[in-house]
Order: sequence, then C-alpha cells, then structure tokens
Amino acid sequence: MPEQVTRGGDIVCQMPAQPAIDLTDVDLVPAIRQVSRATRSATGRVSGMATRVAKDTTYTAVGLGVLTWQRLQVRRREFERSLRD
Repeated sequence: MPEQVTRGGDIVCQMPAQPAIDLTDVDLVPAIRQVSRATRSATGRVSGMATRVAKDTTYTAVGLGVLTWQRLQVRRREFERSLRD
C-alpha cells in the first residue's frame, strides 16, 4: 500500500511502500575477511610501488645534482682559462 505524504491535511504525494528486508541471519564475517585480505594485498602492492617510485625519484634527483655540479665545474674552469688568456 502506498504511503501518503500530507501537509496541512492535504495529500501532497504518494510514495511507494519500501520493502522490508530482514538481515538478522546474514553472516558478514566471511565477506569482511575477504575484503580485509584483498585490502592487505592491495596495500602491500601500493606500498611497494610507492617505495620504488620514491627510490627512483631520489636517484634521479641525485644524478641531476651531480651532472649540474660537473657542468658548473667545467664552466668555472673555462672562465678561469679565459681570465688567464
């Protein structure tokens, strides 16, 4: 039977009755365990990937720093030579 919504005694609209669902006998423990296992394995993969990305980024930054330092040394030596000549 539809539920009637009234305001000031007048029927505003009729809403369909919502079915009642009894979940008292539903066992959610297996589903929770499965989600927990999936989350742990996904977290491990994401964590490992984040570690690899962080290492690669660090190595790249250090490598660029070394290349920049070497380039500055070369320019400094070229500048010293130009002053001597």
